[in-house]
Amino acid sequence: PPPPPSPFNSWGCNQSDAMGVSYVFHWPNIDGKTQNQQLESVQTKLELMGATRAGMYSVDCETYQNSTSSPAKQLHVMHNTEFPATCFGISDSNSCLVCDTMFDLLVNKLKGYFTPRKGGKIEVKGQRYTAADFIIKAGVVAVSGSTSGSLLLEVEYSASVIPADCWSLIVELIQGILGTSASAVSTAQPPNMSKRDGSYSAQDTMLQYLERFNEVRKFGN
Repeated sequence: PPPPPSPFNSWGCNQSDAMGVSYVFHWPNIDGKTQNQQLESVQTKLELMGATRAGMYSVDCETYQNSTSSPAKQLHVMHNTEFPATCFGISDSNSCLVCDTMFDLLVNKLKGYFTPRKGGKIEVKGQRYTAADFIIKAGVVAVSGSTSGSLLLEVEYSASVIPADCWSLIVELIQGILGTSASAVSTAQPPNMSKRDGSYSAQDTMLQYLERFNEVRKFGN
């Protein structure tokens, strides 16, 4: 018999390579599963829903402190494999500078002003999936090279760059992925998206990752 239709068909069918609108969130571990069990559960769920594997991804952040100011100011230098030629520099005020990868060399040369914060390296690595107009990423967070026990998911709707136009579709997919665990995740539109009328950008995604990383640093999981 023919395979059952994928539920993704009702959410669009024209895959786009352009940057869309993303939401980054913690996978809620309400069943007491190990990290590997959680990750396997996510991957199985996505594949049953019709998503196909599309390589690996990673997002990393190195935090530097400016020791010449009081209180010390921080600079977060971030990379995303979706933008291999780009480096993002984010300040304490969430101002985001978009540069090429030479920015890494520049920061390293400013050792008199910026020094790496102890335990300041954090990254998420995992599997990338595509399904219709969606790109879904599920990865494990590591702090200073040690696995933290936290899983992050990113759901991107690639057919639009206007958050208000597609947020309900993103929420619908998240609820489909999470099932009975959906109530454990806030699906309110993030303030950095809802407070402005302009289009979504890569900076918005990186600000979300920084917020999730800071939560892992603060709470552990």
